[in-house]
Amino acid sequence: MRIKFARPRFGPADCAAVTGAMKRSRLTNAGAVREFENKFVEAIGGGIAVATSSCTAALHMALLALEIGEGDEVVVPALTFAACGHVVEAVGATPVFADCHPEAGQIDPDDIARRVTPRTKAIMAMHFAGRPGYMGSILSIARKHGLKVVEDCATALGARHSGKHVGLLGDIGCFSFHPVKHITTCEGGMLVTGHPELAERARLAREFGKENSPYGAPITEHPMAYRIKAFGLNFRMTELQGALGVSQLDCAGKRLEIRRSNYRRLEAALDGLEILQLGGADESQRAEGAAYCLVVHMPPGKAAPNVRQELLARHVETSVYYPGPLPLMPYYRDKHGHRPGGFPHAERIARNSIALSVGPHLGSNEMAYQAEQLKECLR
Repeated sequence: MRIKFARPRFGPADCAAVTGAMKRSRLTNAGAVREFENKFVEAIGGGIAVATSSCTAALHMALLALEIGEGDEVVVPALTFAACGHVVEAVGATPVFADCHPEAGQIDPDDIARRVTPRTKAIMAMHFAGRPGYMGSILSIARKHGLKVVEDCATALGARHSGKHVGLLGDIGCFSFHPVKHITTCEGGMLVTGHPELAERARLAREFGKENSPYGAPITEHPMAYRIKAFGLNFRMTELQGALGVSQLDCAGKRLEIRRSNYRRLEAALDGLEILQLGGADESQRAEGAAYCLVVHMPPGKAAPNVRQELLARHVETSVYYPGPLPLMPYYRDKHGHRPGGFPHAERIARNSIALSVGPHLGSNEMAYQAEQLKECLR
């Protein structure tokens, strides 16, 4: 048995959708992309959607839409993907890293509160490994200090908190359609907001800050007349991606059910091992995860890299979220002076945990095999 951590799933409907899009006259940011945006809003139950070229692009657009820039600070999780810090740097602001909760991996609200200064303009809440973060506490801090909240939902399509889909709790939510995610457009992302003015700013940022003339308006200056109203870059989604996204959404619900079933089976089979908790004690009853993966802490005396290597030899591919705290990566360490020991919980989780797959390309036999092999490696 060979277990891939992730495998994108494409069927005849996906191929037909992409081929059909190739035959259209417009291949970028047109009808299929609009359809994908509308269908995505229906799938998550609200908001206004703006499709993008990646989740990183969506996060960058979010900060531009919130008018965050030079001199501002954004509180960012220490245990996260590089994009969360990079987009803050890209707008000229400063990422201020906060440690995570020791049991859940989510950014710790208590540490957020300690990091807020008069320069803080926003909190970036990343839903770690598909599990909703401490959104009740984070929103309370944001209200107290007048801060904006950006949700990184890259691994969390299908996750909910307090009855709402993640991404709809803060000011802006950002999703990923990378090949390892719940649905894929090969690359691609989605920005979602409940605020029309933020959606309009995001659309401007997506295409060079350009305001196009209304369709059918008289040509008064030049056949391609447009006005640059704001700073923006090329963050557009192609029509092929949009068409694929529409098709992928048709299977999203069924694949999420498989993921959750796989997660429950694997969790039960690993009884006795320390598994990362959903949301943590105070908010777990209000949270429903997206079953992106199952994160297991290694017992004392077992080095996570060695266990991963041994599992790979047994044909079980694993992952890690994340290889190390972002502020301790060379770029941020050298630029901002962060040192080991500054983020103890993020450092421990990064050092001592591995992620097992519960993807919809796998079934109950694969869950049993993963559990059996991991237990063998830990004996």
